[in-house]
Amino acid sequence: MVRPTALCVGAATLDVVVEVDRMPNEDGREVARESVTSFGGPAAVAALTLARLGVDVAFAGVVGTDTAGDAVVANLERNGVDISRVIRDGSFATATSAIIIETTSTGRRIITSKPPRPAPVHVSAGIGWVHVDHVGYQAAPNLAGARLSVDDGNPVPGLDLARVDLYAPTLSILQARLGPLEVQALLRAAQAAGAGSVVATDGANGCYVAHRERVTHVPAFRQPVRSTLGAGDVFHGALLAAAIRGLDPFEAARFAAATAALSCRSLDAVSGIPALDEVNALLAAATAASW
Repeated sequence: MVRPTALCVGAATLDVVVEVDRMPNEDGREVARESVTSFGGPAAVAALTLARLGVDVAFAGVVGTDTAGDAVVANLERNGVDISRVIRDGSFATATSAIIIETTSTGRRIITSKPPRPAPVHVSAGIGWVHVDHVGYQAAPNLAGARLSVDDGNPVPGLDLARVDLYAPTLSILQARLGPLEVQALLRAAQAAGAGSVVATDGANGCYVAHRERVTHVPAFRQPVRSTLGAGDVFHGALLAAAIRGLDPFEAARFAAATAALSCRSLDAVSGIPALDEVNALLAAATAASW
């Protein structure tokens, strides 16, 4: 078995995604235009993104022995993710989410979820990167020499930025952590707290990158959007994939932005995740350097 380059630790969920013309009123009812069953979870989607971009990656998390857990594990394995570190726990029902997405330009959605459960994870020697979400940060205390990538899109409890090599919060969460500073000062404050490279996402406005002495804005790619569900998780997986391939954080953020933009063509979080050649084609069309 090939030793994975990256290990993603955290949440994996089974998602039911429903598309409607308009959000139902209280006690109301709307006929769905489309419904799909997929899977989500920030760390699991990041793992799938890494695999589609050609990185040897494993996922570690807890799912039940129920049919939902079977579906999550099968989907990861089918897409090339090493599942040998997945824990199947018969006393635990696999985390599920029900998501309603409105088809109009409002971009509104409602997400309800049963929370996933953390479990201790052993990080074996030789893994270059460990990527964690809000669940996985609690589960992987010993990195065994690996570099740490953190998705702070859902607030990570007890986060110690001094441990983090690649820090990817949303801009709003970074402001909640460090105060209402202007963007450059905010990213500098994260670096001063110990984070290595900082890539703060800001939705359709793109992201802001701080690395060493430089801070810059990377705009989002304008692509047709069916749904933005999971786009942030795809961004984080692509950001790490680019870092593993040797791109500097500014190039990596642009690569991640292109990958996330292409993923928005699908209703669910994962079926629109592009392959490497699609991302490079978009970058080339935008006169940006590809791998």
